[in-house]
Amino acid sequence: MTYKMHNMNTYYQKTLDFQEKLKQYAWNIFKTYGRELVMRLEEYNLLQNKHNCIESSTAIGFVLEEFIVSKLEMYTHSGSEEYIVDRFTGATASESFDCYSIKDGTKFMVNVKAEKNGQANNALAAIGQLHRNYCIEEPKQEKSFILFKVQYSIQDAYEDTVDRRAKPRCLYIDELSSYCL
Repeated sequence: MTYKMHNMNTYYQKTLDFQEKLKQYAWNIFKTYGRELVMRLEEYNLLQNKHNCIESSTAIGFVLEEFIVSKLEMYTHSGSEEYIVDRFTGATASESFDCYSIKDGTKFMVNVKAEKNGQANNALAAIGQLHRNYCIEEPKQEKSFILFKVQYSIQDAYEDTVDRRAKPRCLYIDELSSYCL
């Protein structure tokens, strides 16, 4: 019993450590942009008009999820990070997670969720996908499933310049949180 408890504590500690590092990496990425992200297409800020159709759709969530997965992959492949984040080949919709990292025999599967301030995104991958990824595929592989939430709001960007023009509206990263299964 003591051996199993020790292994469970080690597993839990590894999972907590990974979650903290993941948050640290993401904060470092978002700090680069002052926690403000402008969504542009052909130099036009898609959020500039307060009555745009993007804000009320799931488009921002998909764009933000892709942004953070891509940036985490680039950031951790710089050579100095403890965990390396990779994405799998194939469509994200066919898996329960968006990216993963393997360290010390544990595969950390990360499902990134964007959540607008004041709303709840409690969705998780379809149970069939989660069961297949977590239980059926690689049955001998130790795994940890991480739900990584990026909470954001939409607001005017902060500009502190002499030639102030209309402040662009942006995605502002409010908070990061993570949970493990």
